Amino acid sequence: MISIADGEGGSFTIHPRIVVNAAGPWIDGVNSVLGHHAKMIGGTKGSHLLLKHDELVRSLAGRMIYFEADDGRVCLVYGYFGLALVGSTDIAADDPDNVVCDEGEVGYLIESLSTLFPSLHFDRSQIVYVYSGIRPLPASAASVAGLISRDHSAPAIEPEGARLFPIVSLVGGKWTTFRGFAEEVADNLLTRLGRPRKVSTAELPIGGGRGYPVEDAERDVWLAETTAATGVASERLAVLLDRYGTTAFAIAGHIAAFIGERPLVRASDYSRAEIDYLARFEAVERLADIVLRRTTLAIAGALNRENLEEIASLAGDALGWSSARRADEIGATATELTERHFYRFS
Repeated sequence: MISIADGEGGSFTIHPRIVVNAAGPWIDGVNSVLGHHAKMIGGTKGSHLLLKHDELVRSLAGRMIYFEADDGRVCLVYGYFGLALVGSTDIAADDPDNVVCDEGEVGYLIESLSTLFPSLHFDRSQIVYVYSGIRPLPASAASVAGLISRDHSAPAIEPEGARLFPIVSLVGGKWTTFRGFAEEVADNLLTRLGRPRKVSTAELPIGGGRGYPVEDAERDVWLAETTAATGVASERLAVLLDRYGTTAFAIAGHIAAFIGERPLVRASDYSRAEIDYLARFEAVERLADIVLRRTTLAIAGALNRENLEEIASLAGDALGWSSARRADEIGATATELTERHFYRFS
C-alpha cells in the first residue's frame, strides 16, 4: 500500500502490483521513501544560455554547430526563436531541487563561444535566459562527468520486507530515446504482469503529431478546412499549427468561442484566448507552468511585467484563483525567473 499526497491538502491510497519510478534525478529520493536506499543516480548538471546576438544568428544561417571547448567537452550553438542557444556544461550534481546555472558556467560558455568566433563579441549583457537541469545518469565512479554512460536501463528492485511490490526505476536515457525506452519498459512490465502487448507504439503519433499535415498540399487543406470549421484566419492557424501541431484545431475552436482574440500586451504572437485554453486544458497548476513550460514567452525573452500580470489574471479567471493567490503566483514566478533563469524584465 502507498499513500500519496496530492499537493493540495488531499491524499489517496493505492495497492500497486508494480511501481515504475520515472522521477528522473529524483529517483533515489523516491526509492528511499519507498524503503530502498541504494544509490542509482549519479547525475550531472547541464546549463544553457540564450543570447541576444543578431550577428551570430545570421552567421549560423539555420545551422547547428558542434564544437569542442578547451577542456574537450563537446558543445553546440544554434539559432532558437531569434536567439542563439549555446550549451552545455557537464558537472557532477545531485540536488535537482536547487540546480541553477552558476557564474562559472556562464563564463565557460561565453569563453568557448569567443574562441569559436574570435571576430564576434560576447559578454554577459547579451544573456536573455538561462536554464539548467540534472541528467539522471547512472551512478558511476568515472572521474570525468562526460565519461558517464548516456545509455538507459530499468533495474528492478524486487519486493522486500513490508513492501510487497517491485520497483522498476528508469535510469539514464535522453529526450531523443524516450519513446524507445518507454516501449522497452512496457514490454518488461507486460511480461511481469503476464499480459500480451496489444499495440506497438513504435510508429504511433502522439499529441499534436496525430494527423499532422507533412506535405505542403496537406497543410493547405488542413488550414482551409480548419478555417471553415472555426472561422479563425488561415495566417493565425499557421502559427498555431507550427506551435501545437494538430492540437491547434481544438485551440482554434476555443478561440472562436472566446470573446475576441485579443493579443497579449507586448507579446502579440500569443492571444488571451490561447492562454485561457492552456490554463483550462493543459494541466496548469501554477503561473510558472504557463510562462515557463506551456509557452515560449520566457525562454524567448517576450515576457514582461505587464503580460505576466495579464496572464495571471487570465489563469486566475480560468482556475478560480483569489486575488491573493494571483499576487502570490506573480511574485513566485518573477522570483523564479530572476534567480534561476537570470531573467531581466523589460
